[in-house]
Amino acid sequence: MAKKNSSAVLVNYWRGLKKSQKDQLAEVLGTSPGYLRQVFLYGKQVGAIMARDLSQHTGLGASEFRRDIFGDQAA
Repeated sequence: MAKKNSSAVLVNYWRGLKKSQKDQLAEVLGTSPGYLRQVFLYGKQVGAIMARDLSQHTGLGASEFRRDIFGDQAA
């Protein structure tokens, strides 16, 4: 079960990806699928650059990953 501070948007996005898509996203971002799982499902906080990169590669707004930095901006 996802932690309360992880948004439904992030949880649904992650759960909608196939394993190969998760692996590819992790590779493009230079990280692991396990790390991304923590971000999407459990609200692990990422840095501003990773939030920006996640936004660019997922189409989700950077604010989904770091609302404290990006506010309620759209993608």
